[in-house]
Amino acid sequence: MLVYIQRRILLMVPILIGVTLAVFLMLHALPGDPVLMMLTEHSGGAAPTVTGTITDEMYENMRRELGLDKPLHEQYIKFLFDVISGDWGNSFRTQLPVSEMLLKNLPYSIDLALASLGVSLIVGLILGIIAAIKRGTWIDNLTMTLAVTGVSMPNFWLGIMLLLIFSLNLRWIPAVAPADSWQSLILPSLALGFSAAAIIARLVRSNLIDIFNQDYIRTARAKGLMESVVVARHALKNAMIPVITVVGLQFGNLLGGTVIIETVFARPGLGMIMIEGIMEKDFPVVQGAVLFAAIAYVVANFVVDITYAYLDPRITYDTE
Repeated sequence: MLVYIQRRILLMVPILIGVTLAVFLMLHALPGDPVLMMLTEHSGGAAPTVTGTITDEMYENMRRELGLDKPLHEQYIKFLFDVISGDWGNSFRTQLPVSEMLLKNLPYSIDLALASLGVSLIVGLILGIIAAIKRGTWIDNLTMTLAVTGVSMPNFWLGIMLLLIFSLNLRWIPAVAPADSWQSLILPSLALGFSAAAIIARLVRSNLIDIFNQDYIRTARAKGLMESVVVARHALKNAMIPVITVVGLQFGNLLGGTVIIETVFARPGLGMIMIEGIMEKDFPVVQGAVLFAAIAYVVANFVVDITYAYLDPRITYDTE
């Protein structure tokens, strides 16, 4: 297992390098000149040209200061080493270190992603187990209809509907709550986690139906065990193996989905500063936020691979 973990970590290195290259090239391909943007802001909102208030000399000096006068490959090498060393640059807008801004807003996004993951697991497992046990009945049809609806429903639209129903009409939950309070997580986590819950419910149902036809399940039932014991002790653990894969992927999706949900609910977090960075063409902030989300996605998949061994001892890892 230790050798396998070491190999997986080594395989993550080229993936992460590819991620940094994609982020670097993507943002450099976007329209807009960061030099003109910075000089315009510092000159009190003058027209974004290199004449008049903003001179050619000012423009070239700023390009040298940012390293934009060097060839693209040299800019990327410097960017890669800065990322490895933890120097993710400074925000064009606030002049604060990007790493400091990310660390300040990271807890809010992690809280939302974990709360959404909890919602998706609880709701998805309950619906999936009920649908599998009541296979072919109206209960099964109802739960699968909910699952299809959840997959098809955009989370930003669901978030708006939740705000209208529970905040504006029923007034059960405040529309705006302190970001560090539990009330601020209820509606965003429901909006973000519902689609993932639908995917988990359908997967749990299909896996349990297959497992219910296995010989060891028939043997457990023949021994007179209660159906709840058969499901919880014998069937569910094996059914969870493919679910863990989906959960790992969904955690990355949920962390990325906070971009939209945090905007809808006006929550601080990585999504909010990413949107602000895109609107202001603040390239270092956008690079840092996108890069962090990509790294979190890769790490989540790595954790999923290791979790397989705990859930299924039959799985072996070839280290040759």
